[in-house]
Amino acid sequence: MHSGIPPVFVSRRAELETLCDRLARAGAPCLPLARAAADGLLSLVSLHDPSAPWPASALGRMVRPVVVIIGDDPGPDLARGPAGWKAARRLRRWCAWAMIHGAGGEPAHYSAVLGAAALMHRAVLVETSSALGPAWRRFLGAPGLTILPPPGLPHPVRPVLQ
Repeated sequence: MHSGIPPVFVSRRAELETLCDRLARAGAPCLPLARAAADGLLSLVSLHDPSAPWPASALGRMVRPVVVIIGDDPGPDLARGPAGWKAARRLRRWCAWAMIHGAGGEPAHYSAVLGAAALMHRAVLVETSSALGPAWRRFLGAPGLTILPPPGLPHPVRPVLQ
């Protein structure tokens, strides 16, 4: 598991440019978020350890719009849902907009998170299994999008926007 991994804050321009280069070469659909961070349009915080505490002090110092990425998709049948995340309650209070993403990624999905962060200042992207997407949506209760595969098809496949 990811035990002991602290929240990831990539803030140096050189690190962000390196990240963008790797994502572009891989054809990663999340490139729009990394590119926006590299261009100074937003701050990214990535939480991949369900036992990690909420990074309140770091988030309190951020002045740009922030996207918190919850990596609840460590592999088939390993996602935990909100009940398995120590920071979940604080995340729910902090969140102004959320995309619950439990399907194959497309650049437009990540661009939508970027737009929401620009408008709402505090956006969450929960990367999770398609089975736990509805639980995350109910738990967070924030406005946003839920992207899941069509009923009966596993993640990742072309999504259905709800």
